[in-house]
Amino acid sequence: MKKINWLTTLFTVLGIFISSAAFATVPVFQSATTTSTTTIDIVYDIPIDFATTSADFITAFSATGVDKTGATASIAGSTVTVTLTVPVSADFTSSGLVVGAGTIKDFSTADLNAGVSGQTISDGIAPSITGVTPNIALITDSETGGTGFNITVTFDEPMIDDGSQDPVISFDNGGEDPSSTLTSESGTNWPDNQTFVVTYNVADANEVLADVDVLVSGGQDLAGNAITATNTDQNDLFSIDTQNPSITGVTPNIALITDSETGGTGFNITVTFDEPM
Repeated sequence: MKKINWLTTLFTVLGIFISSAAFATVPVFQSATTTSTTTIDIVYDIPIDFATTSADFITAFSATGVDKTGATASIAGSTVTVTLTVPVSADFTSSGLVVGAGTIKDFSTADLNAGVSGQTISDGIAPSITGVTPNIALITDSETGGTGFNITVTFDEPMIDDGSQDPVISFDNGGEDPSSTLTSESGTNWPDNQTFVVTYNVADANEVLADVDVLVSGGQDLAGNAITATNTDQNDLFSIDTQNPSITGVTPNIALITDSETGGTGFNITVTFDEPM
């Protein structure tokens, strides 16, 4: 009869147990952030999967201020993305995130999450520009010598308006450089924290410049998110015409006035210009 070495067997079993325990990994919540008005990313420390179904995860998920009607969930790596059908605001935050225990598991060992309650959802949504508007569409001589021109930029959410993160307005220099006319900024202000205004000193450069593009960069929302680059270039917003008109011709109707023109209105002079007057 074959002898069993009980000591060897014991250490083998213990080794398997210790090895399994050493590699046991419970998913640990790290953070939650809005990535758009309809998506929330919930991040764990390791690659994960749903313990049962995504629908079960949504059932056990909630957050103060979030309407989860029709919401779905998906996983990529260590991140659960909750997709909403009812959007939140662009500056949304919440301190009431709940993720149910046992709804997430370690991707490789199937260890379940412990669940969290009262966690914070941070604002990760970049602010968007909703409008870039010059106060006039055509700069003429009447605006020169003063500060008669300004550009207003509006945003879809409150911005940092203490002067530390002001947006920067520049212009397309590809043949549309208005710097001879708009010589410098005379001032900036925030009428409210979603509206930024830049006013310019206007000089008479005697130039014509059509369809000037405006580029907005910089600026951050209250959570520190910078504006996106997708809608910062605004095309053909204003034009400049400070060029003085020129006379192209001065023509009398006759070269010699004689007695035949006297006693009536038989003589006139026609003046023509190079542009509409």
